[in-house]
Amino acid sequence: RYGKGSWVVITGGSDGIGKAFAKQFASKGFNLYLISKTESKLSKLQAELSSEFNVDVKIKAKDFTKAFEKDFFADIFDDTKDL
Repeated sequence: RYGKGSWVVITGGSDGIGKAFAKQFASKGFNLYLISKTESKLSKLQAELSSEFNVDVKIKAKDFTKAFEKDFFADIFDDTKDL
């Protein structure tokens, strides 16, 4: 299950190092599940990477400063359980 066609989850995926990781993994054929605070940046990157590298890109806007709140990760677990 590793390599081309597998899924990679990246937090902070719309800027800086996270964005660089996303581009590198996409260029190798990995599908991406990107998590970051700003949905507009995620949407733009989703369109860019899926078009340029022909990979599936799912996005989730989450503010990790709230990660200690009850059930913060529940939707992420639901989104990724079958990837």
